Amino acid sequence: VDLAGSERVEDGVYHHTADRLQEMKAINYSLGCLQECVRAKVAGKTEFVPYRRCKLTLLLRDALEGEDVQLLAVCHVCPTRRHLAASTRTLEFAASMCSVSRATKERGGFRGVDKWTTKELQKFIAGLDDGKLAYAAPLFGNLNGKKMAIEWTGHVEQRVVAAGGTREDALRIFDAFHDRRRAETKKATKKASATRAKA
Repeated sequence: VDLAGSERVEDGVYHHTADRLQEMKAINYSLGCLQECVRAKVAGKTEFVPYRRCKLTLLLRDALEGEDVQLLAVCHVCPTRRHLAASTRTLEFAASMCSVSRATKERGGFRGVDKWTTKELQKFIAGLDDGKLAYAAPLFGNLNGKKMAIEWTGHVEQRVVAAGGTREDALRIFDAFHDRRRAETKKATKKASATRAKA
């Protein structure tokens, strides 16, 4: 898919017609929406990816979905001084996409509950004590497993109490998560030791 390029109105204000300026705005908006969708999809911070914000991302939805999807972005830059600003913006856009990819690779090294997405964390909380703590699950909509692992007890308590829950409920959620995390870490360590012993 040829995405054209990000353009500034100032660059062509004396050379472009009104229709051309509208086209430039649409191109820039589409590129921004694509970047937002890629960030949301690859970073795994949320289960909602805003594909419907523009036609480009809606058309590319099938190409962006799936766990094994690989994206290749070819960015064209010009070595001349005249196009330095445009080339810099292009490289900054590419760098932002690469940073998302690095975050994905880092998550690949996580184990157990640290790999949980926001949805998985909320499902775990909702299932505690036969669903008695389900009311608190939506309060953790901006956390995933890794973030929950470093969340302070007091912050968990603030979330729960603000929703009308109790300190005991907050501690139950915190302790249950970390008990599960410790158990999985112990299991993984034991498995690794057994593997090394066999080798």
